[in-house]
Amino acid sequence: MNFPSLLSTLFCFLSGYALVYSSPPDRTQGIECLTFTDDSYLLGNVGGLTKERKLQWIHHSSRTPLEFDFSAVQSVTFHRASEKNLLSRANLLHEIYFKNGDFLRGNLFNIEQGNLHFSTDFSDCLTVGIDEISHLLCLPDSYNVVFDSFTDFKQWKKSNSKSWRQEKGDLISIFSGSTGTTLPKLDTLAIRFKAKWDRSFYLALRFFSDSDGSNYGNTGYHLSFSNHRINLQSNKTVNGRTLRESLGSILVDELAGVKSANFQIFANRIKKEFIVKINGTEYARWREPDPQYIPQENGILLINQGGNSSIRLQHLCISGWQGDYSPHPIDLPDTKTNKSIIYFKNGDATSADQVHANDQNITINTKHGLLTVPHARIQRIDFKHGHESNSTKPKKNSKEYISQNQVFLEKNKGKIRFSISKIKDNQIYGYHSFLGNISMPLYLVKKVEGI
Repeated sequence: MNFPSLLSTLFCFLSGYALVYSSPPDRTQGIECLTFTDDSYLLGNVGGLTKERKLQWIHHSSRTPLEFDFSAVQSVTFHRASEKNLLSRANLLHEIYFKNGDFLRGNLFNIEQGNLHFSTDFSDCLTVGIDEISHLLCLPDSYNVVFDSFTDFKQWKKSNSKSWRQEKGDLISIFSGSTGTTLPKLDTLAIRFKAKWDRSFYLALRFFSDSDGSNYGNTGYHLSFSNHRINLQSNKTVNGRTLRESLGSILVDELAGVKSANFQIFANRIKKEFIVKINGTEYARWREPDPQYIPQENGILLINQGGNSSIRLQHLCISGWQGDYSPHPIDLPDTKTNKSIIYFKNGDATSADQVHANDQNITINTKHGLLTVPHARIQRIDFKHGHESNSTKPKKNSKEYISQNQVFLEKNKGKIRFSISKIKDNQIYGYHSFLGNISMPLYLVKKVEGI
């Protein structure tokens, strides 16, 4: 071989070698994060999980996938895009809560012979025993999730560059300041998150604000948490003047001396009603007394008011719907009962010996006889002993026991723990204690955590 031919061959080889390392990434995948139990992490993409429990990780600096023991993985944050022709099922209007703390959002088919049958975004039909369900929520027809903690946070604006950042699905603030955005116009906003803090808890949320997040704005309802005190203030402009009025203040003993809590907040612009639940218990329900004023703005802000106090918001979800419906208070019985309890959207409640349902109506057997009502009239069903939590440990079966992982789905469509057996061809497979064998596409999965 002469020298020019040798150079040509070497050039082609190097060009092919470079192509391996610089080939464009799959456009359906973003950068994913693999975190280990020692808190170290890698960026790249999940390639699969073998039957030997080896997680295959695709890294740009390696020609072949890296392999890690799945037991050493603390979490995986996924970033997959769905195919354009694979749309979400329309209006998933039921949230099914299991006694082990799991939940899935889907559509109820029927309740019969001690089983509940429902569909989800990943299965046309799932079956779970009523004995395994805590409660069921019927959501408004216009229910919509507009933001969750895995949504791209880069579109939110900040009052300063240090105030808030996103990290593996959590929103973190270590410095005073706000972050926010303008939401689609919804009559009711429902916000849920788990907050953790280091020293003091000084967090504020501003609803129906004229700010897009770049500043605090002038108008809006300002709900603030100052350790174990909650305050609500109205800021509105009347005849060119900004008027501020306190609408409510309360001390919550459950927040005293703790460093974390679960929050659920509802804000209704039509009734101007604000509800605050902490760890599942309602502590505040306040209304704006002015019958003439209705807020028109759509901004929302999260504000760290605590100086250098660190705040971490986990599992943040912002949803909402049209209309003036707000959830009515739920009073669970203090003692055990062998009856189910049905809460209606008009505020009524009744106990029932039996509950049956199809995809249109729910039929309950009460002491006054049979009562059949459409799903839209039901707020919540607490099944027998549903307010008690069973052990979160999985049931062992004839299969070899595999430790469980907690899986978070996009747009707050579910949080379930199951034994993952395989990841292959953009699908995740496993066994759930109550649902049996399940599988789902990876584009629905946003995070997997070890338990």
